[in-house]
Amino acid sequence: MGLKVWKDEDSHKEGTVVSDIPQSYYTNNTKGRAFTWKEVAKRNTIDNAWIIVRGSVYDITKFAAKHPGGRDMILLGAGRDATQARRVFETYHDPAKVAKVLEYVTANDNLSKYHIGYTTDAELPTFPKPSAFNVTLRKRISQYFKDTRQDAKFHPINLLKYFIIYASIAISYYLQFYNPTVVNSNILSLLCAIVLGVGCAQIGLMPMHDSSHASISHSSTLWWTLGSTHDFLNGASFMVWIYQHMFGHHPYTNIAGADPDVAVGDPDVRRIVTKQQWFSHYTYQHIWVPIAYAFLGMKVRIQDITILFVHKKLDQIRINPVLPHQAALFWGGKAFFVVYRILMPYLLGNSSAGRVFLLFIVADAISSYWLALMFQANHVVTDVKWPQPDENNAMHIDWAEMQVETTQDYQHGSTLWANLSGSLNYQAVHHIFPNINQSYYPELAPIVKNTAAEFGIRYRIKDTFMEAFIGHIDYLREMGSQPPVAKAAN
Repeated sequence: MGLKVWKDEDSHKEGTVVSDIPQSYYTNNTKGRAFTWKEVAKRNTIDNAWIIVRGSVYDITKFAAKHPGGRDMILLGAGRDATQARRVFETYHDPAKVAKVLEYVTANDNLSKYHIGYTTDAELPTFPKPSAFNVTLRKRISQYFKDTRQDAKFHPINLLKYFIIYASIAISYYLQFYNPTVVNSNILSLLCAIVLGVGCAQIGLMPMHDSSHASISHSSTLWWTLGSTHDFLNGASFMVWIYQHMFGHHPYTNIAGADPDVAVGDPDVRRIVTKQQWFSHYTYQHIWVPIAYAFLGMKVRIQDITILFVHKKLDQIRINPVLPHQAALFWGGKAFFVVYRILMPYLLGNSSAGRVFLLFIVADAISSYWLALMFQANHVVTDVKWPQPDENNAMHIDWAEMQVETTQDYQHGSTLWANLSGSLNYQAVHHIFPNINQSYYPELAPIVKNTAAEFGIRYRIKDTFMEAFIGHIDYLREMGSQPPVAKAAN
């Protein structure tokens, strides 16, 4: 029996029936024409869209309009290897069923309707076929949802959470700029700015994050609607987030040179991988880098522009041509953010430019810290692995096993931290099953932990968030220390 994941068109509660996966799916089909990844990379437009899955090349130009998850979603993956990335086979679909849709296996073994050839090389790391751990875990999670008859992509509590988030933003924003009592009180104004900052961070941890993973409902329209609130209320691009998070971080977690979340240079702001050359300014990075996290929001808003329209690349993750409606959303979000956070409070509220600026800085720093610390405490810590591919860009570890090995959880069983972190305290569960609604993670964690133990895979978890955060500080200190080789050279 094969893997089981949930397809977007599945509307029943249990999910899809586990299917048999043709062995040929895991074999590089050498029928058709041979392509290099660079040739495939050029086919990344709405009129000419190809993808790579397990070494086979598909022309999805006509299929894109039929994609159950929406045309825009699948086109973001055009021109690249989509095996592990967002909204494709092994994380978001039942491979056997999608292989059948694409007519990967045909009775006469000829080229199918969409399958046009195979690749001779790889742009980014590739993974072996799913291990026994991977298959066993997915079957157990599948059985859990079948037994409980729950919809893996929807939990009603999320609607209440979203309402609280958006309401807290609206109320705190209104009070600090348009309510005379609050406007005339520095303490109340700062409290409202803090609430606004937390609310904006929660957009990134819940509605936007859930939407990017298609883990809230079965509607692609709802995903884009909720995701776009990140553009308008945070001034940061939902589309850039998809490229960074779904096409970079999730498929290639902690793989330097592939995961944009750990992108590095020589020199860089911080040193987090051993291959980086050591410079003296890294010595105290464990002190000043966490302070610099306060500027994450401003950094992201500016980088969005250069990533989409200047470099057209995010580290090693290429950006596909931006469609007109995507550009309208991008620039519309930027403009709205400036208007509602800067211009309206100054022009329509009873606030000086200095007051508007101060409250903006406070709210933005809170939001930036909240997001940065949540994300860093899971992966950039002392107690996780940093895998690398071989000279042929091949990984020698199962993808799901890698997710457990590169992730640190914390404070399981805490409803408070599950809500504060968007359930990222169950990060290992999230990374293996990103398309499952986050509210189910506490229920699934014991299954993942027990299965990992059964297969001899270490599941990393800290008792508290503070322990997890200290692991990040310790890692910065460790990587900032002068390596023995550098010391000898001096």
